[in-house]
Amino acid sequence: MGNTGNKFEILDKINDSSEKICLKRASIVSSVTSIKSKKNVQIKNHQSSQKKRRNTNHGKSRQRIVLLGDSHARKCASELHHNLGKDYEVTSFVKPGVGMEEILGSSSESVKSLSKNDVLIVWGGSNDISRDNTKEAINQLCKFIEEKATVNLVIMKVPFRHDLKFSSCVNKEVIKFNTQIEKRVKAYPNAKLLDLGLDRSYYTTHGQHLNPLGKELIVNNLTILIKDMLAKKQPTSIQ
Repeated sequence: MGNTGNKFEILDKINDSSEKICLKRASIVSSVTSIKSKKNVQIKNHQSSQKKRRNTNHGKSRQRIVLLGDSHARKCASELHHNLGKDYEVTSFVKPGVGMEEILGSSSESVKSLSKNDVLIVWGGSNDISRDNTKEAINQLCKFIEEKATVNLVIMKVPFRHDLKFSSCVNKEVIKFNTQIEKRVKAYPNAKLLDLGLDRSYYTTHGQHLNPLGKELIVNNLTILIKDMLAKKQPTSIQ
């Protein structure tokens, strides 16, 4: 009978020990779960703060460049974005074969949202010249510049036609168009004129459009002009 009492005491001790082990395991599991939970929260908070920081910086630094043009402006936007870098957002609306009026009306909503910290590039007039509509195109362009007085504007001169004789009536109109806009654009402080000034070697074999080398040179000049225009818009600190 005495031995029976001892057996129950041993069982009690075993049960107590098992309960303690279970409690310790539960405590460890709870601690590990808590640590993992805290780490997950910290990771999520860190990721969230990084995203907010990126969005904030993105919103502050990126400036918009919009290109409106005819067939001469093809593939220029991608090269321009490559040159300018990630701090700039470059968009183009290219409409081959259309005149100045339709070019200027391209994506009016995107153009309306531009500010004094953005740049709008207009490259048109070639099709107006071939249709004997030079005077009207120049008037439309000047009216557009006046309406966009708060936006930085770059006006591109019309390329020469090397698929035609130098003395052709079309090339005479090209010279006339470029001379007229050079005189009239000077009156607008928000607008700059970019002279192409490229010889035959920068044109395709056909001679009407610029070849890749010609477009590369134009885009490089545009990049310099855009950065210069926007740099002048930045406030300078008082020494």
